[in-house]
Amino acid sequence: MARNPKRFKRRLLGYRRGAVDARLDELTAMIEALESQSGLATPDQDDLVLRATRLSVAAIMEQAEADAEEIRQSAQTEAAILLAGTESADLDHPPDA
Repeated sequence: MARNPKRFKRRLLGYRRGAVDARLDELTAMIEALESQSGLATPDQDDLVLRATRLSVAAIMEQAEADAEEIRQSAQTEAAILLAGTESADLDHPPDA
């Protein structure tokens, strides 16, 4: 399965839940379609279909994990930028003592 990373739009406090939920629904539908295809096979094809399904599910899971890691990295970078901006603003305006 080709790697096709999904990009999510960001908002102030993270990613839009609807977009993430929609991606999870797409992945679920793909897995269910693979499972239903494997149910249509003849007994002679069961081993091949099972192996192909496992490989496809593994590829889908790898893609989901890669997407999740990309989201985590982006969120960490964004958080670091926000924190750095907050810290520099604190230095520009020291509290009155």
